Formats: sequence, structure tokens, C-alpha cells
Amino acid sequence: MRHFVPLCLLVASLAVLASCGGGGTSSETTLVVHPAMSSYPSNAFVGLGGTEVILVSFVGTNNTSITCSIQEGSLGGSADCSQPAQATFTAPATAGTYHLIITSQADPTVSLTVTLRVTSGVGKFVPTTGLPVTGRFKCHTATLLPNGMVLIAGGGSVLSGGAILASAEVYNPTTGMFVATGTMNNPRCDHTAILLPNGEVLVAGGSDASGNPLSSAELYDPGIGTFTSLSSMATPRARHTATLLGNGKVLLAGGNAGTGSSFTVFNTAELFDPGTSIFTTTGNLTAARGEHTATVLQDGRVLLTGGYDNNPANGQVSAEIYDPASGQFTATGSMATPRAFHTTTLLQNGKVLVTGALNLLITGGEKAELFDPTNGTFSPTGNMNVVRFFPAATPLANGQVLITGGLSAGGGIFVNSDRSAELYDPASGLFYVTANMNRIRFGHRAILLPDGTVLVVGDEIESGKPTGFNDEADLYLP
Repeated sequence: MRHFVPLCLLVASLAVLASCGGGGTSSETTLVVHPAMSSYPSNAFVGLGGTEVILVSFVGTNNTSITCSIQEGSLGGSADCSQPAQATFTAPATAGTYHLIITSQADPTVSLTVTLRVTSGVGKFVPTTGLPVTGRFKCHTATLLPNGMVLIAGGGSVLSGGAILASAEVYNPTTGMFVATGTMNNPRCDHTAILLPNGEVLVAGGSDASGNPLSSAELYDPGIGTFTSLSSMATPRARHTATLLGNGKVLLAGGNAGTGSSFTVFNTAELFDPGTSIFTTTGNLTAARGEHTATVLQDGRVLLTGGYDNNPANGQVSAEIYDPASGQFTATGSMATPRAFHTTTLLQNGKVLVTGALNLLITGGEKAELFDPTNGTFSPTGNMNVVRFFPAATPLANGQVLITGGLSAGGGIFVNSDRSAELYDPASGLFYVTANMNRIRFGHRAILLPDGTVLVVGDEIESGKPTGFNDEADLYLP
């Protein structure tokens, strides 16, 4: 498969050489500038006998000719580097990990290595059999139901000028079709929808069609396909998190309300009790957060990371942990990169993978981190192949994590909305490019289905993008 999103590293290496003349002391300094070279992808999955095109970017030279070799020799397949700034790898018939070494002809001291995982099966994206009933972009929710179906609720309409929706629909993985279900009591955007232990779905908060924050909440009953209003939350909030705790209650934390001068980000939190259908306040966060993440750890505590503060352009590095036993939030170690609109994913080893950044041009926006709950610290892991803003991350049954879409660094929104996807491998700590999605997406939802496939639905569509552009959904087949 071929990829078209080169990632440049603006790095140059400088060497200073000194020489001395005879009969006296004189010094002449020569500045030697070595070209810098980077590739997309830097790691990739390839099927047995398949091909992968690697695009190479240069800084500091106009000579883009390259040579290449395979570290494992002829057993590692073959490579064609006859085209400038491009290497084509052909995988061998034997599965394994191979290394393509690409060297600059302008300066043979400059090279890079692309890691290629050759497997008997490489994941792919295929369109779902049916189209969504309503094309939805941005701020909708997708929730896996106990019967294996997926509830998709609210968000903005592709076909109605971005109108905020009260409608909902259900995806049936057996038929591949989307079917309309009951309508919510309020149109909602940037709300939360979380599965309760009894099989119902709690839908809470968000903003209405005018952008006003909502304190209302409702329950979806998949048995009869209807929504029922509940008592309200203590605080109207949108872009908050909702997390199911081990005791069956739901923690709703942070979020924001208002626009312009009235924009406010909250440090408050509350608990929903399914037994009483009542919201009650709990301890306050250590920092106000919006578009942060909340992840249940293996010991039942909840890790909250990043998010913006009262300036929505400011991602935060701080993180904290909520303890359901005490009802209190406590600061923990900080991330290396400020983040909001990012992802956190619990790995099978108990650590938490953090990807994505708020600012596309931020230094280190392609970097990922791991949180270790045993010592409360974040540490670096492998870099993603591209910077991603507002991607989706989905844990797979094999322990890997599928990262899809998002915005990539530089340029305009539409050029850089991303079709690409990559897989994080916890064993190696590396991200490997996999197949592209059929649509460019960011702000979408990606849900693991019981059969191991992933449903990818929706997109953050901005003005100027064609009507109905993303009314299709994808299935990822591992």
C-alpha cells in the first residue's frame, strides 16, 4: 500500500573542523552541514509478498537520491530505491521483522532505518454494508450495547447545515445496517453516553443547538429503544468525561460551559447512582479540565489527563487520579507534552498509552507516553508516524491499539484531515502504519465490536467540506 503524508524533521547536524598553518598560528573554521532525512512511514505492517512505498523527506540538500539495503539480506525481501526520495519494499514470503536502511547519496554518513513487520494478515478498512441513517459529524457518541449493537446518538447533521441532532440510531454488526431508534429528549453535542451494568445507557450533558450547556440527562433502554428523562446533573457541562466505576456508579468530571467571555472550564465532579437515578457531587479535581481523558485503571481508580484550561488553546501536562473509596482527586506525575483532544488507552499490562496533542505544530506532537500506575509517572514510548489532533484509539483483542485519523501537522484542515491509521505494539513500543481508512476523519468514534472488528463512524466536518462527505462508516478488519 502507498502513503502520501511525509513527516519532516527539521534537524541539521553541524561539524566544526579546525586546521593550523605553519610558521605561526592561524585557524580556519569550516562549517559542514549534513542533510537531515526522515521517512513516512517510519514503521509499517506489510503482508507476505506485499509492498510498502516509503516516502523520504530531506532538509539541507536538493539531492534526493538514495540507496538502500535490507539489514537481514536477501531473506528480508527486496528494495527498489531507483526513484528519488522513494523506496519500495517488497516483503519476503516469511513472516518476521525486517529493517530497511535508507542512505542519502548526497552524504553517505546520513541514513535512517524503517522497521517493517511482515505478517500473514494485514488489517484493512472496508465500508459497512449500509450507510448511517443520518450523516453525523463531530460531537456524537457511540456506545457498545450488551447485544453487540452500537448506539450512535446526537451530534451535528451532515445534511442539515450542521444542526444539532436529538436523533439516534443503532448499528447491527450481523447485518451491517444502521437502523433508527428512539429520539432523545434534547438535541445534544459534546455529551457523554456510557453503558450501565443493567444494560441501559446514561446520556448526560452536552450543549444544545444554541451552544448552551445542558444539565439534563436521560436513559436509553435498548430493549424498547426509547429514551427517558432523568433528574438533572448538579452542573450543566459539555466536553466532560463519564466513567463507569467498579461500584456501578458513574463519575462525571470537568467539562465546560459558555462561549467567548463567558467561557468557563470546571474543576467539579459528580456521581450518578443507577440505583436511585440521582446525581450527587463528589470531590473537586485538582485542575479545571475540558476535552481531557478519564481511564479506569486495573485497581479501580481513574486516571484523568490533560485537557484545556480556561483558555481552550492551552493543553495541560498535569494529570490526577480519582479514588472511588475516598471520593477525592489527587495529583500524579505530569506528562511531557501538553495535551487536549487526545486519547488514553488502558493496555493489558496495566499501563496507559497516551497519544495525540492539542496544537498540531507543538514540539513533540507525534510523541506518545505511557503512564505507570505503580509509580505514578509518565515515560516516553515510540513516536507515532504522524502528529495527530483529535484521533481515536481503540484497544484490540490482541493487545495492540488501533490509532485512526485526526488532523496532521501543517497546512489547511482539508488537506491534512487524515485517512491514515497505525497500530501500537506494546511488546516493541513502536507504532506501525497499517491500511488507510476509506474516508478522512477526525473527531470520529471507533468502537471495538465483539467479533474483534472496529466500527469507525463520523467525522469533524468543517465549513467548506462537501455535503454528505462523511456519511459512510468503515469497519476495520484486523
